[in-house]
Amino acid sequence: KRLFGATFTCKLHSLINFFFQTTHCAKKKWRERHAKVPPKIEDVSQEEISLFVTEDGLPIHTLYVSGFKQNPITVQTLMSSFQADGPIKKVIIHDAKTPYAFVTFADVKSALLAKRAPHFLNGRKLIIRPADSWHQPEDLREVAEVEEEFDIDKTILKLNDDCLECVLSYFNLRELVVIEKVCQRFQAVVERIFKCYKALDFDKLAEPSPLTLWEVRNIVQRMGAHVDTLKATASSFRGMHPRIIIIILRYCRHLQNIHIEGFNMSSNSVLRELSQTSSTLKVLKLPNCSVTDEIVMCLRNAQELETLSLSENSGIIGKCLVGLRHIKEINLSSCPNLQPSYFMQFCERNPELKSLNVIRCDKINHICLEKMAINLKNLQSLMICNSYASVTPADYVVLVDMPMLTHLQISYNNYLNVDTFLTRLADLNRLEYLDISGGHITRNTLRALTNFRKLRVLKLNYKIECVDDTLVQISSNETLEELHIVSCTSITNDGLVAFIRRCNRLRHINLSGCYGINNDLVINVIPHIADREHVLELIIGGTQITISVEDHINSQENPKLKLNYTNTAEAFGAIDIWDDMLYGEDDLLDMDDIDDEDLDDDAYAFFQYNGYDSEFDDDELYV
Repeated sequence: KRLFGATFTCKLHSLINFFFQTTHCAKKKWRERHAKVPPKIEDVSQEEISLFVTEDGLPIHTLYVSGFKQNPITVQTLMSSFQADGPIKKVIIHDAKTPYAFVTFADVKSALLAKRAPHFLNGRKLIIRPADSWHQPEDLREVAEVEEEFDIDKTILKLNDDCLECVLSYFNLRELVVIEKVCQRFQAVVERIFKCYKALDFDKLAEPSPLTLWEVRNIVQRMGAHVDTLKATASSFRGMHPRIIIIILRYCRHLQNIHIEGFNMSSNSVLRELSQTSSTLKVLKLPNCSVTDEIVMCLRNAQELETLSLSENSGIIGKCLVGLRHIKEINLSSCPNLQPSYFMQFCERNPELKSLNVIRCDKINHICLEKMAINLKNLQSLMICNSYASVTPADYVVLVDMPMLTHLQISYNNYLNVDTFLTRLADLNRLEYLDISGGHITRNTLRALTNFRKLRVLKLNYKIECVDDTLVQISSNETLEELHIVSCTSITNDGLVAFIRRCNRLRHINLSGCYGINNDLVINVIPHIADREHVLELIIGGTQITISVEDHINSQENPKLKLNYTNTAEAFGAIDIWDDMLYGEDDLLDMDDIDDEDLDDDAYAFFQYNGYDSEFDDDELYV
């Protein structure tokens, strides 16, 4: 008061009181806003309860809880937090790097109420998810009071184990997982069947419905240790969650051949699992998997790798290729950001390469072609395109210096022709397989085609100028076994019959989308192939050939003709449309919703229990 006066002191006291009152009110409002508001039981309908199930259709009793990484928690604390929702049967806490817990309720309604209501611990909201199917309590029903009598001599159990194994081997893996639960003997026999599997193809198991995470886990737990070949396409599963791949790779540690397609393989957690099995890898195919150069952490350990496919991954720059050695086959198609410098280093360090695909690698230049010609003397199969911005038609000629080249595919995306290159190749007469689908046929193109004398397979799909006269000229090549003329709409019955008559080695013709072709082709061609040793297969989807012509074929004593009604023109058309898009795969669909650095946060601790928990943890849930 002596320093500032009574008036100032009173104002200071008033200001301090106001500050404390404001702070108290703010805290009170915060508590009210974050206080748990129990939902009204009457708001939960019976239909909602019946729909509260896992992807496998199991009623949800158990919830996954996380979000208490900074605040150690006890079973009693969790029970106190959730007891208002309904009776609790069990609470289990896992002390992982990011701790999490499972809360099991006595009924589904209580679990649904707990899932809907916000729960807080020390002012921080808990993360609540339905637990996976394998964490839900088993449906234990009462045993019938009266045991049904049956004669064991008349049941399948009368068979010995070898016969029983033969019978059960007709079931697929999804069915065997269920069958083994019948009895201990079935379980032992099914276990023997699982050990016989060396290849695991999830695409073949996706019928009649996509696989769930639980089904995947059940399968790989039983046979993962014995498998050396894996194929998994995202469309074969109910969801494209990275946990699917993590679980598969965690249990399949001895893989030599991996083909994974359509998944997001860019996260560190997935790459870590892949690197654990890469030491035995010989074949690795990851098309359209959002792969970046971080894949190098897996390739570094793959000392036995011979075949690599990273197609349709725009994140590939090429750094991951520099350290590779002794690669025999590589597919880099549709990697538009592949840098020439890294690609050239790869060519220099892998002279044993036999197959190379760089279609739609837009940054390829004429120096890359020169390096290929100099270093890849053992190359047998080459897939390129005519649309590299920094490559002229004359630049392709340098590739004729590859002495072992027998398989060539040139993807045509514009009017630029490479006739000079084809002419030089025809002079050398080495090619056995040639695919120049798309684009146009010029006089020089046709002249080059007539000079090839070892061609067994020729693909001229979508060639507008491909007419009957074209077939007449290329029929001079007596070695042709396959011809592909998809959507060459100017071809007629007469032209094709004349071609087949002259080419005695023909085994396969794909004429999908040639809508000028009708039943007359089949009727007129049968007499000309009757004396041949092999059957001629025609792919006729999208033509005017009808199934009624089968009667004429069956009336022949030995028709030597097989019709396939598949329309490959539809598939090729879809590919062409997407290939012409200007957008990258990341622009079309960004599947990377989670940054790598976020994986350790509480918000994503949900990933932790996908199979990382031990078998003891699983058993503990069902005590």
